[in-house]
Amino acid sequence: MRGYAPVFFPSWNRTLSRQEVLDEALSWAARNNQCGSIEALVDLGANVNANPFRGTPLLWACYSDKVEAAARLLDLGADPDLRHDFGGEGHGVQAVAMHLAAQHSALRCLDLLLDRGADPSIADGSYNATPLEWAEECGAADSADLLRRRA
Repeated sequence: MRGYAPVFFPSWNRTLSRQEVLDEALSWAARNNQCGSIEALVDLGANVNANPFRGTPLLWACYSDKVEAAARLLDLGADPDLRHDFGGEGHGVQAVAMHLAAQHSALRCLDLLLDRGADPSIADGSYNATPLEWAEECGAADSADLLRRRA
């Protein structure tokens, strides 16, 4: 497995600035459904749309199907259609949170994103594929069914 992580998580020139630390902590709080921490970090100045390391807090919440965290981030102003590069070079280029939710059958987050007005027609920059196409390609039939039903 040596060399695997750098492909998906290339080197990161950390600054350890206050803002970077807050934004990184917010991403981890989102991924772990720590809604109280999300609120506290935003109160301290964390940016709900920051992309400190290959993914916004909303992406990490949706990737993990942490619907409570995703809802709180949206309440706090997270942009559901914000593009980002998830993973490493050539992987997840210009994807949105809905792409990852669809790929990983994060059905609660898919419903939430659609309820909150996220655009299911956004195509990523790697494959020019929509969240529905990501779901189909990855064998996430439940996600594909939900996206077709809600279209």
